[in-house]
Amino acid sequence: AILNKFIVEIDNYNSDPTQYTIYRSAQPISVLPGNPTLGSWSSATAPDPTVTQLSTSEFTAAYDVSASGSYSGVTVNFDPSYSGQSQDLSGLGYFSFDVKSTVACSTSNPNRCLKLELKDTAGHVAAFSIVTVKTTYSNIAILISTIHSIFPSLDLTHIKEVNFIFENAQ
Repeated sequence: AILNKFIVEIDNYNSDPTQYTIYRSAQPISVLPGNPTLGSWSSATAPDPTVTQLSTSEFTAAYDVSASGSYSGVTVNFDPSYSGQSQDLSGLGYFSFDVKSTVACSTSNPNRCLKLELKDTAGHVAAFSIVTVKTTYSNIAILISTIHSIFPSLDLTHIKEVNFIFENAQ
């Protein structure tokens, strides 16, 4: 019976899609402007992550932050030649990405988790702790207006890099 109702609703939608509001469970992935490069780095107690760029919009990072206090990261660099280049992210509406990890973290187990940083050309940093990362893909979306309201000194029109930092706070 439920399947029949579902099929009827799909048929109704197909006959007149303007009568329906489509709800998404997540924001689409943000498309970053320019041609940024990827870089990796780590603390002295962790190896550099192995970064593989799968496409112009997707990369993976294999990291090991098993040592207490260790961290490693991936930088999306809009200024690879260090010449003052930047990109304008102010018009995105939100900064959104999908993430998963082989080691889940949550508010009840936050020791190995993710921090997101956006840096502008003046050196201002907006940092967000991502307190829930699952072993399956989940979407993280931060409204640009939220970034601006929490970090008003960050110049979203001149972002030089975005850092994904994997850390072990044990």
